[in-house]
Amino acid sequence: MTKKPIRYAFRSVSEMEAAAKSNLPDTVFAYLNGAAEDGYTDERNKSAFNQWSLIPRRLLGIQYPSTAVEVLGQSFDIPFGAAPVGMQQLFHVEGERATTLACAHFAAPCALSTVSNLSYAEATKEATVKPWFQLYPTDNLNITKQLIKNAEAAGANTIVLTVDVPVLGKRRHNARALLQTPDFSHLQFGNLEGILSNTDAIHDSSMNWDKLAYIRSLTKAKLIVKGILHPEDAKQCIALGIDGIIISNHGGRQMESNYSTLEALAAMKPVLPSDFPLFLDGGVRSATDILKAIMLGAKLVFLGRPICYGLAIGGRDGVQHLFQMLRNDLLRNMQLMGIADIGTITSSQIVRNR
Repeated sequence: MTKKPIRYAFRSVSEMEAAAKSNLPDTVFAYLNGAAEDGYTDERNKSAFNQWSLIPRRLLGIQYPSTAVEVLGQSFDIPFGAAPVGMQQLFHVEGERATTLACAHFAAPCALSTVSNLSYAEATKEATVKPWFQLYPTDNLNITKQLIKNAEAAGANTIVLTVDVPVLGKRRHNARALLQTPDFSHLQFGNLEGILSNTDAIHDSSMNWDKLAYIRSLTKAKLIVKGILHPEDAKQCIALGIDGIIISNHGGRQMESNYSTLEALAAMKPVLPSDFPLFLDGGVRSATDILKAIMLGAKLVFLGRPICYGLAIGGRDGVQHLFQMLRNDLLRNMQLMGIADIGTITSSQIVRNR
């Protein structure tokens, strides 16, 4: 696809979205921004952030705020990064490699999808710090085991098990139709090449707590569960020895009328052990969104569609521009809020609107 010249004057994710739209084929952009049914869950993810207001503290002289965090034994320079979005070569020829390198440049968290176009090994071969590997539990446990084994052999020390896709949601724009067009029929699923047959399903509608416990037993890597919205499910994950949870509704792509992820975070945090790591994705479009999520209990915040906007604009450089813009905005807002260290944030400076 033709790429327009990159002009690094974008001041917001919405400006980057508009540029990505002008740079992508209509069908690709429709798939990227598509959601389940009428898109209510996607919109609720975004609008939920406007239901909370920030309360600044004054006269604290914050000159050099710190955005560094340590999570599950890993250190990150910024508390936000790339969610595991599949098929990133739809947006830029370098695909997941570009995202991995952009995250590494900022020491940002990064997760790569089972349905990446590039295999985990290929996408991360230049990375000194390996991303997390997102795992779909297939209906064939031997394939699931092989996916874990391959990721671990390539250096993954954290597995992110997605549990909110027992079946695909009802979507108006789906990947299968895109991949059957001449422009994209050459794209592959690198992690699945040679191990997934035509009779195997990438999603397992029979996935249950017993299978989760079994998958926990398959790896010594950290195991994070992605797709949890209910506090009781979170408690069950903790009981099974899960290391962390990504509160997610798949970017609104699975169900209509889902709880927003920020609402789920606010409900979940008070009823779980205070030191249990919670992460969030869905609807994040600004540094104040990131700040609000952290104040409500998220240790890390993941972005999906905005990463793809960056890819569409300029590959690795586009994603790095997104990170630089959000990092600058986060630092500015920390100074305005009187926050010296992102790791010491509490909920004392956020209130729900009445």
